[in-house]
Amino acid sequence: MALKKDAKTDENKQTKDVKTKAETEAATDETKAVAAKEPKKAIGTYIYCGPAVKKYGIAANAVYRGTKADVLKHLGEAIKEYPDIAKLIVTSKELAKSQSMLKGKNNAFYNTYVLVEKKIKEV
Repeated sequence: MALKKDAKTDENKQTKDVKTKAETEAATDETKAVAAKEPKKAIGTYIYCGPAVKKYGIAANAVYRGTKADVLKHLGEAIKEYPDIAKLIVTSKELAKSQSMLKGKNNAFYNTYVLVEKKIKEV
């Protein structure tokens, strides 16, 4: 009889292990579903393509790493005083296009650069 008890105990352990694996797989599927619904934060390299803002220690063509929200938060004080600075922050993929736009001179990006530059000189 002792042998039968041990066999049943082993069976119960195996059944519990199977349930645990099934529960784990279900939980993993739920986690994947939730992760798919949540927007992914774009962590990358961002470049400020504007003129230097010495008052806030921002260099021309300064490079920042993280999400765009992180960069905007880091530059928060400067953006409060010069809101157009936020428009001059581009991703590394957009950098070449942005630099050519600054050379072109007849576009919104160039006009924003000039506007920020004028506001900085006024102060």
